[in-house]
Amino acid sequence: MQAKLPDTNQAWIYYRHMGVQSISEKDYSSAIAAINEMIALFPNEYRIEINTEKYKQTIREKLVLVCTKCNTEINYNDIKIMKLQNLGVVRLVTGTDFNDGWYCTSCHKINKLQNTRVIKEQKGLPFYHKIIPEPPIYHGISDRKGWHNRMVKWFYDSLEEVDHQLGKYREEYEGLEKLEEISGSQDAN
Repeated sequence: MQAKLPDTNQAWIYYRHMGVQSISEKDYSSAIAAINEMIALFPNEYRIEINTEKYKQTIREKLVLVCTKCNTEINYNDIKIMKLQNLGVVRLVTGTDFNDGWYCTSCHKINKLQNTRVIKEQKGLPFYHKIIPEPPIYHGISDRKGWHNRMVKWFYDSLEEVDHQLGKYREEYEGLEKLEEISGSQDAN
């Protein structure tokens, strides 16, 4: 099995050390290169994608509205907010002409947004999705301190994702090695 799978351990150690050292020395280009090199060492099924938009969608909290009529949970992004006209006494008491409302696609009834229970579904930390954002962009001299902090956060968040994937890769590799040992001992018998 070792002949089939190149020994990447030394390269990971080298690039990890290089990246940590580079980020501490504010050599951002080398820190970015170290992350990219570690990602490049993975086979395709473990490779981490670098895509800011996908990353933001993956970590974004999800809002769910609960219909006041049928208790169905509906993703907030799947509804359209509409203006509901207040009539008579409601208009007089509230002093407003309109309320926000939404249409339940399950029971086909209209709900007032102010009476709707909202559930925030957040991802638990840490979470790993084989995706990291692109490195932060430098916006000029006035952004120097803020950019450094964003760069350090990006580097260590990215390194955490790389380390997680490395752990998964090693775990599967060890399983394949054991499987090969078992099949080799059975062949010898």
